[in-house]
Amino acid sequence: LQTFHRQVVECQKREGFFEDNGMIEKKVVWFHVIIFLEVFILTLYNISYYMGTEQTEFVIQLSKVIFV
Repeated sequence: LQTFHRQVVECQKREGFFEDNGMIEKKVVWFHVIIFLEVFILTLYNISYYMGTEQTEFVIQLSKVIFV
């Protein structure tokens, strides 16, 4: 029970979270940045594909100006 209490206190103070001067936290931040960039790039690709295949001529020209 004392070990559990010590681990809870470490988590609340975030003492047990850091390893090598915050390397775990830096890795978590980079993981989220990579996921965000991947979603952003895929969204842009899907928007440009949709505008290039399904829309009117005006929107096709607009998508070429914006995305090319």
